[in-house]
Amino acid sequence: MGQGPYGSPPPYQGSYGQPPSFAPGLGPPPGHGGYAQQQLLPQQIRKGTNRTPIYIGVAVVLALIIAAAAAIFLLRDKGEDNRAEYCAELRDLTDDGDLSSALSGADQTTLDRLLKIKDIAPSSVADDWTVVTDLLEGAMDSGTPDIGKALVAYNALKVIANDAESNCDLTLDGIPGI
Repeated sequence: MGQGPYGSPPPYQGSYGQPPSFAPGLGPPPGHGGYAQQQLLPQQIRKGTNRTPIYIGVAVVLALIIAAAAAIFLLRDKGEDNRAEYCAELRDLTDDGDLSSALSGADQTTLDRLLKIKDIAPSSVADDWTVVTDLLEGAMDSGTPDIGKALVAYNALKVIANDAESNCDLTLDGIPGI
């Protein structure tokens, strides 16, 4: 058995080098190099799976996820919806920025006002107000503040003062180092 032209396998040969005999209509069609071709009945032919609906469904789900993430990112208020009320209350409590005077004579009324400020504070300083009010509540209950909590509260007051200056146009005086 030799090779066909250009290194292709030779056409199928029957015994003794004779072309094979095929039943009529089942032999290899002309022009296919002599290879047999499978003949299937129509009920044996399987239709290919169309994956287009799957791709469209995945694309729609991804688009919805991206749209939801963008909406959350763009529409979140970061607790800024009470900013004007917060700034007005802070300005009133500190008498236009004198925080040390407001905190030095702190009584239950002052603590109640601070708790109100804590409730309306934007999320950027809400935790800092919690630290300050917790320290003041503890000091009013025991009579002396905890030194460790006082240092944490001092740092919280610095954050509050920086926020008030940049967002409320209010300079809080009376805190050393600010």
